[in-house]
Amino acid sequence: DDFLTIANGTGRCLCQGHPNASGAFIEEEDFELFKKDIEECLRYYEFSIEIEADIELAPYQITENLVKQLTAINRISGTGFPAIKVLVRTDDYEVSTFSTKKHLKIIDNETGMLITRWNCMDWQTLGNDGEIVAVGTLSNPIYGRNKFIQLTIDEYTQQND
Repeated sequence: DDFLTIANGTGRCLCQGHPNASGAFIEEEDFELFKKDIEECLRYYEFSIEIEADIELAPYQITENLVKQLTAINRISGTGFPAIKVLVRTDDYEVSTFSTKKHLKIIDNETGMLITRWNCMDWQTLGNDGEIVAVGTLSNPIYGRNKFIQLTIDEYTQQND
């Protein structure tokens, strides 16, 4: 609940800011010992990843018309309301990137849907095995002369068997 206090408790840094959004000042010679101390402090914590979505859909259920309807709902929901988050799972995909090589692009082999994360270099290390579970917003972008169904990722995990 309060990483700032944990970090300052090591005596090897000065952490300032909010409890879980702070900056740390660590002397270079103390950095390795700081990492060791933090790992020791956190070994009793159980970490988990929680992904929240408004709706879960299989790639084949997502049509251009559905994307238009969700986009219309997102427009009328008003300022301060987040867009509808869609969770998609696929285990039949190819990991790729765009021509700029700065963005992750996962292509669902069954539907051709693009699952995209901007400014993410994970395409270099992410394999084509296991299940991808991604949450984001849907859109119908046009790249070149082709229109696509795209999920722009907020969060994702790859679950290997």
